[in-house]
Amino acid sequence: MRRHIMGAIGLVLLASGIAVLWRYGVSESTISTAASVCLRAGIVLVAIWLAMPQLAQVTKRVPPWLLGSIAMGTVALVIRPKLVVVVAPILGIMLVVQFVTWLFKPLPPQKRTRKPQAESNEEGGERS
Repeated sequence: MRRHIMGAIGLVLLASGIAVLWRYGVSESTISTAASVCLRAGIVLVAIWLAMPQLAQVTKRVPPWLLGSIAMGTVALVIRPKLVVVVAPILGIMLVVQFVTWLFKPLPPQKRTRKPQAESNEEGGERS
């Protein structure tokens, strides 16, 4: 349900941004700014709408502390882009450590299914 609402809102924002640009053009700065905000937000929401099933799978496989670290690192880079020399190596090391721990994690035990044995022949024990 949330996915459909997100897609609908994204499409409405895209349509409204295109309509405003078509009606008023780019001559007025405040109107063109509002239209560009609608277009950008609509594009992001539609992209998230398209990627929602894959994002759900990623959140199931990746531990919450790693997702939180990536989110905080992204916010720090948006606020202060010069922090990339600090944040990128830290996140890279965290990703490598997570991959190595995933690589050496023992596999879960497999369930064995028993197949019914075919009846053996009396003479040679051959299966029929």
